[in-house]
Amino acid sequence: MGRKELLDACGLEGKPDAEKVKSLLKRESTGDGLNKGEVGLDIRLILAPLEVACRNGYLEIVEVLMRDPRVLVNSTNLAGIFPFYTACALGHLEIVKYMLINERIITDFTKSKNNPFVDACVLKQIDVGKWILASGRKIPKEIIESAKSSLEKLKDKNEKVLKFIQVLGKFLLDPIQTRKEVRKELGLPGRFFLF
Repeated sequence: MGRKELLDACGLEGKPDAEKVKSLLKRESTGDGLNKGEVGLDIRLILAPLEVACRNGYLEIVEVLMRDPRVLVNSTNLAGIFPFYTACALGHLEIVKYMLINERIITDFTKSKNNPFVDACVLKQIDVGKWILASGRKIPKEIIESAKSSLEKLKDKNEKVLKFIQVLGKFLLDPIQTRKEVRKELGLPGRFFLF
């Protein structure tokens, strides 16, 4: 399997093709080309296939890749960024939902560097922030405070942003009740994820 061929099937250049990705994965015996980029002259090849799909918002390709146990969902690129972070920062909500629900994500929301929750908030990806809050993942108080403070500094008058700042403030006071309210707003059951 040619690495460039797989990356192109994932949508690096041109239209993504889920059937071609499936076919290429079947032909790949070792899985070596699935998780990290290559250092070389062609800058496009530093990306991993899952990162390409997350970057471009191709949910169908993400689903195909995540079904393959050889794909390391939490691997990082040369900059230390992982595919879930990319989907959060770019606001690809359907991919974020899929990755959270399918539980192969072991994202650490406790680090401040490259924190998908904080950066989604700073980039005003409010729906992504709500889904992360609703997921039940442990998010320390300092991270919530950082996200809230960052949003406040933007001085954005958008109603959605202002309302989410309030949600974050409530979350700091009563995370359990606030998480329930966010789940209800998103139309999710009371017990959403079990991690």
